[in-house]
Amino acid sequence: MSSDLNDSGSGSSGPNRTYEVYNNDPLYLPSSYFPGTQLFNAKMNGANFQKWSRAVKIALKTKTKLGFIDGSCAKPGANSQLYDQWIICDNMVVCWLLNSMIIELAEALLYVNSANQL
Repeated sequence: MSSDLNDSGSGSSGPNRTYEVYNNDPLYLPSSYFPGTQLFNAKMNGANFQKWSRAVKIALKTKTKLGFIDGSCAKPGANSQLYDQWIICDNMVVCWLLNSMIIELAEALLYVNSANQL
C-alpha cells in the first residue's frame, strides 16, 4: 500500500490520483483553512510592501490560491456550477490578505470586491 502513496500518480487511478487533483485545484478548501488565518507574521504597513508582496505570493502559491490575485483563476459565470465555490475561495483569500495588513490599511481596503482588486 505504501507504494500506492509514493507513486507519481501518472496514469494511475489510485489514492494518489485523488490527492493530486485536490492539491492542484484552486477551488479546493481543506478544513484547516479558515478566514482568520494569518499568512505570515509581518503585517503590511506600506513601507514594507515589496517584502510583504513577495511573502503573500509565496504563501498563496503554497495554498494553490495565487490565481485569485494574479487573475489566472478566473471568476466563472454566475450560472456556472463553480461560481459559488469560486466566491467562497476568493472571499477566503481576501480575508487572508486583509489579515496580513495593519488595521488602518485593512479598513481602507475592506470594501474591495475581489482578491484580484486588492
